[in-house]
Amino acid sequence: FDLDPVRKFTQEVKQSNGDFSIGFWVRPLGQQSILRNGAFVPHLQFFSSLSPPKHNLALGLWANPEGEWRIFSSCGTGERDLFENVEVSYASTTEWTFIALTRKNATATTPG
Repeated sequence: FDLDPVRKFTQEVKQSNGDFSIGFWVRPLGQQSILRNGAFVPHLQFFSSLSPPKHNLALGLWANPEGEWRIFSSCGTGERDLFENVEVSYASTTEWTFIALTRKNATATTPG
């Protein structure tokens, strides 16, 4: 696994005050990728810290029951982690699906 692209992305996100856009293509690898209900739900997780583990952005059924994005929110009191959920359409069960997300921290803050 090449960590250089991860380091470069992390550096660019920090220089942009946490703002980023990311996009990627996903496709099922066959029947083993399809759930019992016939859906294909990709699983993806980005961490802001590996030790202790803390995800900042997650996609998949283990993050939300319908496979939505789960995004860490900077809003709140700091006593517990808050997350925003973003609904997404199901990915194709046979073809490539493009998934993209843009995060702008300037609009994700709470005054005070």
